Amino acid sequence: MFGEKNSAAIYLERNSIVFADPEKQILETLSLESELINHLEIKNTEKFVQVVKTFLEQFPKESAVIFLSKPIIFEREIENDNKEATDAISPVEKFLSMVPIAKSKLGSKVLVNDNSSLCLATNGEYYQLVFKSAELSGIKISAVVPAFLFNGLEDANGLVAEMVHDALNDSDRITTTNFIDKKAGSIVSEAKSELEIEEKETSVETSRSKTKTIVLTIVLIALLSFSLIFSYVNGLFDKFLPAKTADIT
Repeated sequence: MFGEKNSAAIYLERNSIVFADPEKQILETLSLESELINHLEIKNTEKFVQVVKTFLEQFPKESAVIFLSKPIIFEREIENDNKEATDAISPVEKFLSMVPIAKSKLGSKVLVNDNSSLCLATNGEYYQLVFKSAELSGIKISAVVPAFLFNGLEDANGLVAEMVHDALNDSDRITTTNFIDKKAGSIVSEAKSELEIEEKETSVETSRSKTKTIVLTIVLIALLSFSLIFSYVNGLFDKFLPAKTADIT
């Protein structure tokens, strides 16, 4: 799955996305305006997906790996025999609770070594929306991984293009550091399902709106018809009934 000839890298930074294709020697950057993302918070999901999709459509590829830059990752190393492990809340849970990202949007990964565990967290909504954008543009995302765990892949200036090929071919590291623990096919199906659900919900809301409009129109027509009939009948009574005369005392 990983390290395919047609693989590319999608590198996520705080305010930009880099597409790197070592085979075609492509390195392009999409700058993200603050109206799309600010302090790792997605401001407009629909527009974000559309902008990223349009950007990725320029580079027809079958698959890619999403690399998370170090500045967008929160990390903490915890000793495996840490005394906090006896607490009601585990060290990992305590760390995640301190990350300034809503729990519903949090993406995390715990890498366990012999003596310690490396806890990583980021805004999962960010890479999930990029995943969705890539899927819509025809690119299958194989994995979402932290770039700093790949030797020489990034430096103080960001992605090191010369190291992308080696990172894409490091299948073992991609597998062990993947934020998504599902098979790529399942992820694609899940993304499609989410899109289908959104489309169905939109369709249902539209149908409900149309139904309400139709019902309201019928009610108004009925009221108007009743008013006209009442006026007509009342006119007949006025025409045929004798007029009342006033009593003279």
